[in-house]
Amino acid sequence: MTTISCDVLVAGTGIIGAACALALADHGLDVLCTGEPAATLGTASSAAGAMLGVLGEVTTDDDPAPDSLDDHALRLRHRAAQAWPDWAEHLAQTAETPVPIRYGTTVIASASQPGDRANLRAITAAADRLGLPAHPIDPADVPY
Repeated sequence: MTTISCDVLVAGTGIIGAACALALADHGLDVLCTGEPAATLGTASSAAGAMLGVLGEVTTDDDPAPDSLDDHALRLRHRAAQAWPDWAEHLAQTAETPVPIRYGTTVIASASQPGDRANLRAITAAADRLGLPAHPIDPADVPY
């Protein structure tokens, strides 16, 4: 049996585990990051896909009050997305490879379902609160 020593063991090789390991290593610690490899190399875990899509998970369940917990969570996601370009540049320099960034969120919903229409209105309202562009498109205007 091989013994490996380190200052910190990070359990999890997803984006959060890898980010924690890198941040700790940046502070001079000897870090071992362990866990299952990604299902497809170069992709985020299935839970990480919406991390930068500030509006992608907004629903009518979110409380629109500016002092609500959900509004704080929305604003936290927005600040995290704003911080991403600097973090991506750090990753690119560390890995010596470009980290592509793509902006925008596309939400497709069934206009025939009242819940979907309500959620689309909630997304537009959240975008307005954050000063983000949102462009609802009437289904009749979508070419097919």
